[in-house]
Amino acid sequence: MSHYPLQAQSVTLRYSPLDDRILLSFHNPSRRRVDAWITRRFLLQLLPQLSKWVENQVSPKSATEPLQGKDRLQFDYEISQLKIPHQPNHPAESLTPERVFVVAGMRISAHNQKIKLLITDRTTTELILLNVSRAELHKIMGQILQLANKANWRINNPFVAENREAERTPGPRALH
Repeated sequence: MSHYPLQAQSVTLRYSPLDDRILLSFHNPSRRRVDAWITRRFLLQLLPQLSKWVENQVSPKSATEPLQGKDRLQFDYEISQLKIPHQPNHPAESLTPERVFVVAGMRISAHNQKIKLLITDRTTTELILLNVSRAELHKIMGQILQLANKANWRINNPFVAENREAERTPGPRALH
């Protein structure tokens, strides 16, 4: 019997035009694979909360830290996109997933410079545990946003300053 949550050590992503969802395949060294689908709706709900949570995790202002708050958030995001390698075809992709589900929730916490993500299904069963650095989280979110934009989901990146400003600026209102 398989034990959950799966303690994943890698994740691969791909967009399915047929399902109009993003597939995250999580793998561990024991050659187990669990697939999780992310919908556009879930991503729209997750991103603002996630970016705010990550921004709040930045250490308090110090004299040696020139970037703070939203500036630090964007800097961390941009550096992660450049420096963390992306491996498009993971060897575990050939494994048959032992479970496939639609992501319904995510619990996030910080522990010893790592971010703990517990990914749940609609019954709130914790199916995947992923421990990542802040930079690795930025990289994963960047890859998800790239796939979403290629799929014309039109989702603003909350980790980039001009998108955060656009979200605060009220747009034109319809006349009734």
